[in-house]
Amino acid sequence: MVVVLVLFVFGGVSSDEREIESLARRSIEVLPAGEWPSLYDSFTAEFRQRCPEEEFIQAGVDSASALGDNLQFLRFKRVENVAVEGDNARALIVGEVSGQPNSEYMSLALFRKEDGVWKLTPVADSEGCQAFGFPDG
Repeated sequence: MVVVLVLFVFGGVSSDEREIESLARRSIEVLPAGEWPSLYDSFTAEFRQRCPEEEFIQAGVDSASALGDNLQFLRFKRVENVAVEGDNARALIVGEVSGQPNSEYMSLALFRKEDGVWKLTPVADSEGCQAFGFPDG
């Protein structure tokens, strides 16, 4: 007897949404892993023009230093409110410092497809190596 199992995903997540979630996850996980420089090519050309790689790496070093002992507890939790419109998207990235009370935080992230690949792109009114926004509330 042969049994065939077929899985259907109803109301599922699109491939674009999966790629955006993966990139959002990486945007948090690279810092505690000490792999911040590997994220540089995941930003749009527009961002890389205004933030040279050396400054990007230093921004990661500064962020890691500011987190101090909490760096090792930095975690990706989820992505919310993903909105894809053509080659542009936006989402809220939710992270936390695990083990700390009320340590959940949200960052607004924008994404753009370049050459068929989703990349992080800076939010409006950001400058230099700043790319993410922080929603009110």
